[in-house]
Amino acid sequence: MAKTVDSAPEAQVASGRLRGLMDQGVAAFLGIPYAAPPFGARRLRHPDGHAPRPGPVPPGGHAERGLRPGAHR
Repeated sequence: MAKTVDSAPEAQVASGRLRGLMDQGVAAFLGIPYAAPPFGARRLRHPDGHAPRPGPVPPGGHAERGLRPGAHR
């Protein structure tokens, strides 16, 4: 499964531009940050969006799984 950045697809969203990868002819946008980190005053509150970014967000990967009860059995 070859992933390339050549001719990388881009998408415009409210917080800026996202850059994806082409994977077997399909545009994949992985690791998109959808909210500001829940630290400090944001802890245990509804998510806040990210501040606008000056340039395209590079493609990421899958995020680590969150902790859930019984996830480590």
